[in-house]
Amino acid sequence: MSKHWQARWITDNSFSSMEPLDLFHKEMDAAESETHREDLQHHHWLVRTTFDLASINLESVPLYMIITADDYYKLYLNGRFVAQGPAQNDAGHYYYNRIEVGSFLQEGNNVISVHVYYQGLVNRAYNSGDYRQGLIAELTTGDRVLVKTDETWRAKRAEGFQKGDTFGYLTQFTEHIDARKSESFTFEFVNAAGNHGTATATVNNIAAKSKAKPGTVILSDDNGYDTGLLDGTYNVTMNMWYGENGRIYKLYENDVLIDTKILTDNSPNAQTVTTAVYGKKNGIYRYYAELTNSFGTTTSATHVVTVTKAAPEKSILSNDNWDGDGNFKVSMNMWWGTNGGTYNLYENGILIYTEALANHTPNAQSSVMTVANRAKGYYEYRAELTNYAGTTSSEKMIVNVTK
Repeated sequence: MSKHWQARWITDNSFSSMEPLDLFHKEMDAAESETHREDLQHHHWLVRTTFDLASINLESVPLYMIITADDYYKLYLNGRFVAQGPAQNDAGHYYYNRIEVGSFLQEGNNVISVHVYYQGLVNRAYNSGDYRQGLIAELTTGDRVLVKTDETWRAKRAEGFQKGDTFGYLTQFTEHIDARKSESFTFEFVNAAGNHGTATATVNNIAAKSKAKPGTVILSDDNGYDTGLLDGTYNVTMNMWYGENGRIYKLYENDVLIDTKILTDNSPNAQTVTTAVYGKKNGIYRYYAELTNSFGTTTSATHVVTVTKAAPEKSILSNDNWDGDGNFKVSMNMWWGTNGGTYNLYENGILIYTEALANHTPNAQSSVMTVANRAKGYYEYRAELTNYAGTTSSEKMIVNVTK
């Protein structure tokens, strides 16, 4: 099965400048390929990205991870092992895996982690040693690609995995794991059902300039800076202005870990990390951050963000029933404020009109519905604007049909 990818291959910098080797030759001819660089054999590579699923209904929408690698991958979602592959292939025909992954994901922030292995040998089992190394992956739903491999993904070679001797007719390496070149940390996560879990990951060969635990950590936010509304979409920024740097950054919201990042140690220069926060309902959110290095952990003071305008602003109804003949228009206007995604109009308590609206917060929203052939009498109308945070109703409007 062939596939057109929107994603692109990503590869370790060590391979990006290498010209691929041609390993194929006629059976009776001598192979003339150059000797493979030993430092690029038995290459373990850790790749990671984060993404947000606030707008996806995980219960009703199937999500698939489509993935392959050269030579091999192990896929983890939110710290849980998902799959490994692909089946063996050649550079002209890569097999790939399509995996249903909805049960591994959660609303809000998610983490994709991939362990990519490149062997670098040529033998009766593999034609690996051609300098083609990398990963390509897409997270899809229907025809939409939600996440794809590109230059924003973070990656690092895992130096703790060290090459030993070959065995099994030169088909495999023995492996030594040097924990002295590794530093481990634990991801904490919670799924949509509220179940908590942890997963330990390893970042290898960390070069540190710090000589003590990290300096003072300060949190800030920009809630309301973009629209003038405390609408639940904002950035939380950590600044460590000067001092010993941290290698691991963690941000907690109401005591639940929501973001983890690996940082570069450039002590004593400043460190800054920004975490995007989406889709918060009205309420009070308390944040604190941790910066950790090999000497210890520094925790920020608690930073409070108050969300008051997450739900849509109240709309106003009007009509043009000037002649009272039962044919008129009902207009809805929300002049300024948090937008709704859905507009519902009720007549005498019965839903008569629904419209999906574009979100351009804080700009105005409006809709007009034509009402026809109403008999004499009084008609009561009420509008609702709905978004992820709730529903806001208009005041009731009475229309009197007299003809």
